[in-house]
Amino acid sequence: MFKRAEMNTYEAEITCHSCGKKEKVKIKSLIDTALDPSAETSLLRGKLFRHSCSKCHTEQNMLYTCMYHDGSKNLLVGYPDNQKDYEEMNLMFNRRYHRDELDEALNKWIETCTKRIVSSQSDLQEKALISLLGLDDRIIEIGKYVTGDLAKIQSQGLEINHMYFNTRGDEYAFLIQSGEGIVGEVPFTKELYQTLEEHYKSYLAEDESVEIDSYWVSDFLRKVKEKQSQSN
Repeated sequence: MFKRAEMNTYEAEITCHSCGKKEKVKIKSLIDTALDPSAETSLLRGKLFRHSCSKCHTEQNMLYTCMYHDGSKNLLVGYPDNQKDYEEMNLMFNRRYHRDELDEALNKWIETCTKRIVSSQSDLQEKALISLLGLDDRIIEIGKYVTGDLAKIQSQGLEINHMYFNTRGDEYAFLIQSGEGIVGEVPFTKELYQTLEEHYKSYLAEDESVEIDSYWVSDFLRKVKEKQSQSN
């Protein structure tokens, strides 16, 4: 999938978990918002990786490596579903890959785009939504850290496994996952977003990370604290 960006659709066989029917499905290894807006819509609606059996209509999830490219926002997001593809993407996005093995389009995107690697399909969907709204995913992750701590203080004993960015019209919020399900949400105001953006702007200017998640937040805030201590 990495050698020819224009060849982004292929067939795979899937077996229904319920009735055992086998059928061919089309897999998109590249979602380019300019060339295929319908695929982006499917991603944002949570349907891109879902397959409905033509016989019993049971829905199941599909796992496959893919990339998301938004040329209008200069964003390239990779979702590898196995360790080999993760290692290859990491080399590519950190400019340590043999560039002559990549096609011209991928070379250009790697050179000019903000690059991200995500570890789940939900995170890929989230990155696409954040990009669509013109927001910085690093500020969103810092926002999760801040609002997550407040939620734990207000609801003692709350265990947060993950937080997902969500929007309803002009309002932002974080959905809280505890265990297997969503147990609630906390608001994330635009004012708080702007405050965090202004506060961390100078520190983010030096950051070139491609994996922006809870681990990144902990490491980033630690570095900020060290720099602030050195300047005092």
